Amino acid sequence: MSDRTMIVAGVAALLALSAPAAEAQDWRTTTIMRQATNEQTLDVEVGYGAGRLDVEPAEGRMLYQASLRYDARGFRPVADYSNGQLRLGVDGNDNIHLPDDDDDHEGGRMMLRLGRGVLLDLDLEFGAALAEIELGGLSVRNLSVSTGASETRVMFTQPNAVVLENMRFDVGAAQFTATGLGNANVRDIRVNGGITDMTLDFSGRWRGNTRLAVDFGLGSLTLRVPRNVGVRLNKETLLTSFDGPRMSRRDDENYYSDNWNESNRRLDVTFDGAFGDITIDWID
Repeated sequence: MSDRTMIVAGVAALLALSAPAAEAQDWRTTTIMRQATNEQTLDVEVGYGAGRLDVEPAEGRMLYQASLRYDARGFRPVADYSNGQLRLGVDGNDNIHLPDDDDDHEGGRMMLRLGRGVLLDLDLEFGAALAEIELGGLSVRNLSVSTGASETRVMFTQPNAVVLENMRFDVGAAQFTATGLGNANVRDIRVNGGITDMTLDFSGRWRGNTRLAVDFGLGSLTLRVPRNVGVRLNKETLLTSFDGPRMSRRDDENYYSDNWNESNRRLDVTFDGAFGDITIDWID
């Protein structure tokens, strides 16, 4: 999002900050909200450098509600809404304190609640953060998540109300987990990973087939798949280990689950990676 108004603070600059600067903090909180009227869609862009990020459904007739806790000596909040487009984040400089993720009462934090019943196009970009993104019960049409050095959890604990056309995860040196992807009602998922420990859990209520394309540098990928879902895996690398019970190789590059031919729901996976491990765990 280099051409947008939000600036995600550089992780290297955050880690280089000395202890004396951290003592000169001026913590403030900004809260914005908007009631839903006749909006049909909401385009959301979040740019967040460091701290904790939480996203969850809003209650009642709220279109959105956001709270940003920031250090006024290093941050300037960005919060703008116009014609169905919401932009949230912080502008910062090098004098930014990296918060302690273990203490929710210290450091920077953004809480974003999104309204139900409005079509959502979400673009979430953040750096050194602990992020928990709960999207169950919303109407997510497009989802893009880009993380740096972070621990990220994306969750669909309830069915997505519409077809999620495109889901994209760009993951740096991070631990990344997505659960309830069966509930997401997603057609296409694209994953780009750097040095990554990633788990994709496809539990939930499936309503269509899903295509998953993964491009990894170094790391591990675990796919947790319901036993009644057919899986085909195209592994376009010779340097990645594969542990897939119930999977058999039928040609040079493709592995198929034993229920592929008769399954009503299918997960079609293409994997391109340099080094790493792929594991399929079958779940009830």
